[in-house]
Amino acid sequence: MATLAVTNTFSAGTTIVASEMNTNFDDIEAFVNTTPGVVQADIVDAKGDLIAATAADTVGRLAVGTNTYVLTADSTEATGLIWAAPTTGDVTGVAAGTNIDVTSASGPVPSVALAIDAAVDFGSDGSGVDVSFHSATAGDLMLWDASEEKLVITGTNGQNSLEVADGNVSITDDLAVTGNVTIQTLDMDTIVEGDVIYGSGADTLARLAKGSDDEVLTLASGVPSWAAVSAGVSWSGSTANGIGTYGSSSSIVSESTATYDGTTLQLTTSGGGLKLDGLASTEANTLSDYEIGTCTIGLTPASGSITVGTPAAGYTKIGRMVTVGGRVFVNAISSPSGTVQLTGLPFIVKASEEYEPCGSAYTFGMGADNIPLAVTAGQGTTVANLYLMTAATVLQGGDVEADMELQFTITYATTA
Repeated sequence: MATLAVTNTFSAGTTIVASEMNTNFDDIEAFVNTTPGVVQADIVDAKGDLIAATAADTVGRLAVGTNTYVLTADSTEATGLIWAAPTTGDVTGVAAGTNIDVTSASGPVPSVALAIDAAVDFGSDGSGVDVSFHSATAGDLMLWDASEEKLVITGTNGQNSLEVADGNVSITDDLAVTGNVTIQTLDMDTIVEGDVIYGSGADTLARLAKGSDDEVLTLASGVPSWAAVSAGVSWSGSTANGIGTYGSSSSIVSESTATYDGTTLQLTTSGGGLKLDGLASTEANTLSDYEIGTCTIGLTPASGSITVGTPAAGYTKIGRMVTVGGRVFVNAISSPSGTVQLTGLPFIVKASEEYEPCGSAYTFGMGADNIPLAVTAGQGTTVANLYLMTAATVLQGGDVEADMELQFTITYATTA
């Protein structure tokens, strides 16, 4: 800064002339007006006042502004400046390596809206950086994890974390889902309980509104629809464990008595058969029973005894007709006498039969001869009489010998 120099100097006892003082005042005025950086202190009135040029070689005072206001150029003002509220605007350019940081700004944190109309790179090729988008909820964010090469969305349970309001989402690689997946290619707001979603074409879904009660889902040319149940086949009759028979083209009838109007009834499963178990039918032409089994046959004299070995006798019963056959071995005798009868027939011989039931027998070891016998069953009993055909007499106890063998067969009618 320049040094002030005056024309006249004075010392004690010197008489001061007015013209000399005026010359010194002129020197001071010239110094102030021509020396940069020299202003009058009383130009400012308060803390925060600014001194600004109002014209060439002229300064003025700009009063202190309002808190948080910013100094803004304004050519309409005397000083060319004005204190004004801060305004918003676009960031039109950011130099490489520069961070946009609004969280460290003093005062209220402003909101920043970025209108980006060009490509944005985060990091560089082969050297990525993590990018986080935070939400208003603590802990919820969307993170691009550069090292893991994946997008991580952490949201609040029960809320949508990702919504695509319009457009398509294309996934060209495998999609692994650990939770539920809702696929909406329809207006899901129109779907109600009972609706059916079906494929109406390749990669296309369609909605079929729910049908009415008791309707069934039918298909015509690949398109499903609801329809009333067709008449189908009806069932009639109330016979428990009955046989279903043909009633008409649309009906089945349950009957206790069924008629088979065919030629051959064939049962083909090995081990099966037609079981008739004592049905006791009174119909003349009805087969009501079929049975096979074994029976214990003996030889019983009027007095004394005849001991036989284990008999090998069996029978077949078809309806009420019984055929019995077997072999009887005499092991020992004890003074047998009188008429000898064949005992142990499996069923009672029917009484008042139109014909006399009969059969045949043959003895071995009775004397020196092998003797043929006729066998007749006694009505209302389970015994049969043996007649020697060579002598036309009834077999007697004295005719029986130890070690004798009797082979026989007889067919008779029983009571049922």
